[in-house]
Amino acid sequence: MYPRTKVLILLVLALTVFSCSSLKKKSNDERISIIDTNDLIEDIYMDRNILVNEFYTDNAQFRLDYNGQLRSLKASYAYKLDSFIYVKLRTPFGKSVASFIANPKSIVFEDYQIERAYFIDYETLSQLIRIPINFNLLQKLFIASYNLEKSNVDFVTSDSLSSDFSVYKKLSYINDTVTLNEILHFNLNPLFIKQWELHSQESDNTFNATYEWNNNFSKVHPKYLDILFNYDNTPVEIEFDFKSIYPDSLITYKLDTTLMPEIILFKE
Repeated sequence: MYPRTKVLILLVLALTVFSCSSLKKKSNDERISIIDTNDLIEDIYMDRNILVNEFYTDNAQFRLDYNGQLRSLKASYAYKLDSFIYVKLRTPFGKSVASFIANPKSIVFEDYQIERAYFIDYETLSQLIRIPINFNLLQKLFIASYNLEKSNVDFVTSDSLSSDFSVYKKLSYINDTVTLNEILHFNLNPLFIKQWELHSQESDNTFNATYEWNNNFSKVHPKYLDILFNYDNTPVEIEFDFKSIYPDSLITYKLDTTLMPEIILFKE
């Protein structure tokens, strides 16, 4: 049977992205002492959906920290809106280690070291990580694309001293079931999302996705994302550090049919 640690790796890749480095704090002169709540609310309800349909990079750093065991690899990454997310991992010397392909119906994890391909649907993945997830949420997490409507927000809080604010969303719907609470933390000036928290109704499980942005890198894709969550009461951290990104550019991929296929099913 497929080991749970292997499922963790699949999960890690499915929720992927990037490295944590602290955001620069503004000087006292730069801090905003008064926040116009009305203007703030109007601003966050602007269209922040996915602005670019395709991304590609072959120069990213991937790191996994699970139960004190660290693994660092190089990564290629390709994304096409509402179609697929593709990540390929390799050693610093260029040897292929694994690949991850997510599409709207399922996820495939290819492990070249043991020559197996694992197939998993989103219902099973949600049961394994105790956080409901589907492809739509997955692709939004990858590029920090949020969608806020006034009718879907409980309240907004702000901290003028730290120049940030938080949006508390009402319950989100995944697979026609009320399942998630969300909290989105934003930097105010300039405006960007810096943390996305998901809280499951069915369990105490949560995970935090922390983003960092650099306008010289990209205005529509985060440069870093650090994800923290618990897996079987064990803390897990996943990081992606993008060195370059090419919007409106794409690579092709195909599954390796020589690998032994195996379907992952959830069992208590």
